[in-house]
Amino acid sequence: MLADLKAQLTADSFSSTSDGIYTDAKHSYYLQLPASWKGRYNAVADRDSSTIFMYSDPSAQEDGFPDEKNVLFRLTAEDTTAYLAERLGRDPIPQSLGTIGDKTLYIRFPNGKTEGTSHSRTYLRMLADAKKLSDADLFVAPGVDPYADKKLQTAVSFTATVPTQEEFEQTIGTSGLPDPRREDFLFVTLSVQVSNRNAVDAPSIEVPDLPAEFQHKQTINGVRYWYGRGSSQDSDGADTSSYEYDLCLYRRGVPDGELRKAFSDYVVTVKYRLKDSASENVFSFPLGEILAFK
Repeated sequence: MLADLKAQLTADSFSSTSDGIYTDAKHSYYLQLPASWKGRYNAVADRDSSTIFMYSDPSAQEDGFPDEKNVLFRLTAEDTTAYLAERLGRDPIPQSLGTIGDKTLYIRFPNGKTEGTSHSRTYLRMLADAKKLSDADLFVAPGVDPYADKKLQTAVSFTATVPTQEEFEQTIGTSGLPDPRREDFLFVTLSVQVSNRNAVDAPSIEVPDLPAEFQHKQTINGVRYWYGRGSSQDSDGADTSSYEYDLCLYRRGVPDGELRKAFSDYVVTVKYRLKDSASENVFSFPLGEILAFK
C-alpha cells in the first residue's frame, strides 16, 4: 500500500494541517485527511516525538499535551531493526504503514473504551474514520506530490567556495594585503528561485540584498566585504521570480562556524496562501544555517 519514501524533500516541504493535508517534512510523507475533519482536529508533537492527531476540543489538552481520551491516533517513525528488537516478547507491535528509508511508520489507536464516555458523536465518527486511514493510499512521497500544482515552489541555494588559483589571480585585487592567499577568500552565492506564483494567493518573497548589506557594514563578525553584485526578476503578475547575489569575502583567520554567524541575521522568507484558504503558509530559510561549504 505505502511505497518506500526515500525521496528527498524539496525546499517547499513543511509541516502543516491546512486544507486537510498534513505534511511531515522531517519524515517525508503526506497524509490526506477526510474533508469532514476540517476545523475539528489538531496535530501536535508528544514527548516521545510522535505526532498525535486529536479531536479539537477545548478540553483536549492538559499542560500542553493532549488528553488521552481525545486522541484519534498517533504516528511514530521508528528505527526498524532496533525497534523490533526492543519490542520482542512484549506487547503486540503496532500496525505498520510502510517504510521511510531505514525507519518504519507505525500507527497507534487509543487503547481505552469509548462507549459510555462523554465523547461527542463527532469524535466517535472521526475515530472510525481514523481506523480506515490505513486501508487507503493516503501517503505519498514528496517526489510525486499530487498537490504541487497548488503550492508555491521554492528553491534556495546558499554556497561558499574558495576561488581557484586563476580566479584569485585575475579577479581579486589584493593590494595592501600581507601575504595574500586564495584560501583567505570565499565566493558566496545566494540563489532563490520561485515558481507557480499565479497558482496561489498573496505570494510574498523577502530576500536580503547581501551585497548592499555587506558593503554598508564592510565587516561582519570578522569577515570583510571585498566586492559583490546581484540581480533579481520579480515582476507583478509574473509566474516566476529569481534572485541571484554574489559576494567575495575576505575571511583570513575566521573559522567556518564564525563565518556562519556573519549571516545569522539574514533570512529568506516566503509566504503565500493556497487558493480559497485563509491560512498563510510561511517558509523561512536562515542563511547562517543553510550555508554549504563547497
